[in-house]
Amino acid sequence: MLSKSLKNLSSLVSFKLTGNPVPTDIITALSGHKHLHVLYPSGRSSKRQQLPNSNEFPRNLTKITLQISALEVDPMETLEKLQNLRVLRLLHGAYAGRQMVCSAGGFLRLQQLQLKCLRPLENWRVEEGAMPVLIHLSIARCEEPKMLPQGLRYVTTLKLLELVGMPAAFRDKSSRK
Repeated sequence: MLSKSLKNLSSLVSFKLTGNPVPTDIITALSGHKHLHVLYPSGRSSKRQQLPNSNEFPRNLTKITLQISALEVDPMETLEKLQNLRVLRLLHGAYAGRQMVCSAGGFLRLQQLQLKCLRPLENWRVEEGAMPVLIHLSIARCEEPKMLPQGLRYVTTLKLLELVGMPAAFRDKSSRK
């Protein structure tokens, strides 16, 4: 019902939905919205454990926040293909997997990335050529990663790195890199 109603709201610029569950077709219901720039679904999906394909997202999104989604499939493989994405926030259990990869050529316009409370995440890999214009990276309360990704050394545009509430071993290894 909500998804059908959203299709008629063609002037939406920003959309936030908090609920448990979040309807699985909410993103695809918004896919034709040319003016939608900000998307913030907060809650577990009623069925889906992964994001829809990148071509099912509204094409002009500049900011996405995912929270409590408990996605089981790495969201980066979809999100890195969104051509206009500048700000990405994965918060409080948005992803429930152990490995995340930012591929070469992905996130071409991403300027700000925030990862917060992604507890099972152990390994985050950043390939050379990923996030070439990233300015601000914030990692908070992610307890499992052992160190910053080696591939961040290729992100020469990074100006602000925030590490908040990270384990001592992570901070020690990261400061040596």
